[in-house]
Amino acid sequence: MSKAAEDLFHAWLEGREDGSRPDPGEFCKGHPEEAREGFRTLVEDYEGLVKVLQRGPDLRSGEVFGRYSLRRRIGRGATGVVWEAEELQFHRSVALKILHPLLALSEHARERFQRESEAAARFEHAGVAKIYGAGETDGFYWIAQELIGDGATLWDWIELERRRSDQTDFRAIARKFEILARALSAAHQAGILHRDIKPGNILVAADGSWKLADFGLAQLDDAVSLTLSSEGAGTPAYMAPEQITGGVSAADERSEVFSFGATLYEVLGLARAFQAASREQAVHRILHDRPASLGRVRAGIPNELVLVVSKALERDRARRYRSMEDLAADLGRFVEGVPVHAKPPTIVRRTRAWMRREPWKAGLLALGVASLISVSFLWNRASLHLRDTVEAARLAGGFVDLLDPDHAATQRVASFEALKSLGELAANRLGEFPETQARILLDVGRGLRWAERFDDALPPLERAMDLARKQWGEHSEQALEVELQFAWCLGRAEQHSRARTILEGILETAPEARADLRAYALNRLGQAWWEIANDRKDGGLPGEDDARARAGELWRETQAILEAPGIGLPALRALNDLDLGIFYSTWAEIGEEAEEAETFLQRSYQGFLNNFGPFHPELVYVLVARSDYLGRLGRNEEAAQELLQAWKISAKAHGDSHPQTLEWRRYYIDRLERAGRLKEAELQRLQLEAEGYSLD
Repeated sequence: MSKAAEDLFHAWLEGREDGSRPDPGEFCKGHPEEAREGFRTLVEDYEGLVKVLQRGPDLRSGEVFGRYSLRRRIGRGATGVVWEAEELQFHRSVALKILHPLLALSEHARERFQRESEAAARFEHAGVAKIYGAGETDGFYWIAQELIGDGATLWDWIELERRRSDQTDFRAIARKFEILARALSAAHQAGILHRDIKPGNILVAADGSWKLADFGLAQLDDAVSLTLSSEGAGTPAYMAPEQITGGVSAADERSEVFSFGATLYEVLGLARAFQAASREQAVHRILHDRPASLGRVRAGIPNELVLVVSKALERDRARRYRSMEDLAADLGRFVEGVPVHAKPPTIVRRTRAWMRREPWKAGLLALGVASLISVSFLWNRASLHLRDTVEAARLAGGFVDLLDPDHAATQRVASFEALKSLGELAANRLGEFPETQARILLDVGRGLRWAERFDDALPPLERAMDLARKQWGEHSEQALEVELQFAWCLGRAEQHSRARTILEGILETAPEARADLRAYALNRLGQAWWEIANDRKDGGLPGEDDARARAGELWRETQAILEAPGIGLPALRALNDLDLGIFYSTWAEIGEEAEEAETFLQRSYQGFLNNFGPFHPELVYVLVARSDYLGRLGRNEEAAQELLQAWKISAKAHGDSHPQTLEWRRYYIDRLERAGRLKEAELQRLQLEAEGYSLD
């Protein structure tokens, strides 16, 4: 078996540990055939034996394993199991990590396992889990380390934090990361690079402190380095650009700073800095994209902490902190209330960076346009000359793309009035430039759709549709794209029959090669039929069952397109899973297919969360659907928790006073009452009324 195949297999296992469940076929694309063949063999062996071997040694609580008495299993992953145990000689509690038997067959895996114990044993620090020993017992390789809490990691902490409703103490988080940074600085001074810094390798102690663990990829400067390829040297979403392009030998302390910054970003923003559906996409985003500013990802993060993270995540390592000690010092300054050394990038540097990637957006971003004020500045300049109006309006249209929930973790669209005004500007001032006018009106309509202002989106989209048909032809791809956006908003504005007519026209004329157009049209047509069924039910009209059956057929057709090779569309995939989840959990619940509901709803939730972060607007609808499903099963406590999360996400994405936020808040109160939590429901009711909102 080649070394490259084995490294690829380890990287695939680590992806499973992260919860992303990478597809083996997609994962090995782009690698040499020999490596792919060996990798596929390892995966087949692994999956064939995993049912027998996944438990590790056949051990139970109370049994003795070597010099340890096992208490309870506290973790299991693709690489092994972790037990809480007592070291009999010293009567102390330990976390006993036992390597998976299949991996124990690999000399390379055993070497990595041994490397972890050697690296962590080289130094002691309050921010690092202590290693007590390592060895082999009855053919199983193990490491005994300090027992930290119940084995929970920062990934577990992040998931809990997403569900919390109280305010986050960002200063306390910064203090904990300062300790971790100083721990890594101590490791560097001892000649050790960790090389796999991520939330999953930071443990949460019972007292609330955080400790670094898992030095399995560590590089010791006085030992022969593991000859890992870049694929095996760390977790892709947290790797520095130079690690990706230059491999292991290119990594240094500043590479650790980058990984540390990506971890800090995720803990603060509750979303990955480089959201990606695959390893290849993660690599591309690290090499070519900047993560969304933390200030946009989550409200309330102090600006100085945003600057610290930004400096740590600089693509050019010469611009990062020179060492982990420098990063720790800046975190300490923030904790103490002293100005940090990190400074925002200059307008010139930001402009140059963005112009290299997206020239027409760069002008907007370089000028710092993130609100109506900056857009207004462009408009005032533009009023002097009509041609300047065209250019300025097109630049301002770039603002719309920043609101796309499929490219940013959250959208707090507070300035939707700016979009409406931009639409009016385009409609009134750009008559001599119909192509530009059509594109800008489409931008405005898309932005208003993402802001969930569907009624406001209809006029600019309808005008853009008329212009597109005249300029490019009745059945041109440009016209079809505008029609799709228009039909989408018609459906959300409850004009379902009209939406259905447009969508059926798109399906009749869309080129076969445009699988994306056809898939979106099928999905939205399914939604139109679903809402038509609701209207028939509410009106006491016949044909409800036929309409719902038609919706299910269309969503299954969409699913078939999405499962074809080479089709990405992660947002549509998650949306269609949501639609099928609702279909199976409501109308189809009388049949055998009802059990599909939970699968599709969970898949939809993970799809939006993994690809777009915890504040994507559609996540709210997934949570509401899951709440309805749980309520029908009588699980009202769980249903209330789903609605609480839906309310909080909507508040972060759209604001407390947004109509949808208020609607989910009212649903939450209703679900509390159904769960028998009447005092909490009454308290929420009084609070809502005190804020000036009605429950009606």
